[in-house]
Amino acid sequence: MDFRSAVLMLLLSAVAVLSSPHGGGDSSGVVGARKLAQAQDCRGVVAFSGVSARPAVRVSNATSEEEAAHAALGTKLGFHDLLTDKSVGWSRESGEFTAICPGLFQFAFSGTGARFTLFRKEAHSAGEATTAGEWKAVASTSDAGGSHVVLLEMDVGDAVAVWMAPGGQLPSEKDAPTTSFSGYRIAKK
Repeated sequence: MDFRSAVLMLLLSAVAVLSSPHGGGDSSGVVGARKLAQAQDCRGVVAFSGVSARPAVRVSNATSEEEAAHAALGTKLGFHDLLTDKSVGWSRESGEFTAICPGLFQFAFSGTGARFTLFRKEAHSAGEATTAGEWKAVASTSDAGGSHVVLLEMDVGDAVAVWMAPGGQLPSEKDAPTTSFSGYRIAKK
């Protein structure tokens, strides 16, 4: 194969990857290396666990409408301390887990002194009742706190995060953490 043929093959391969539904990029930043991530990182354990909640670090350029909608949900939580990170898609700073490796996941969260809610944002619309990109409540604690364990089917690009209700205050975690968020994939899709 001569040099021109090799370059042409390389360009055609790049176009094929960028035009495929699993290649290229989109505005969410999730898809960029999806094909490589699925080939490499999805073979093994997908799990994360964080404790000591803090208000999440803003990692995207949200519009003022999105910020207003988020404020109505409360405060999205990031997690100060990382206990386990065996996953692609977990950001303790933003508090979001975005599924790169699809499957059935178990998520657990807990907190005291406020209402905590696990929210899910689907990457694509699953029907007329669901709008892609909106955070939808999955499970909430009482106003005094509590914990939940849930099982969710996650597709590539779906995200989950824990939010504290408006007006809530995070507990002092000086002695030991009282807030946590964990997840792991129990079955591949």
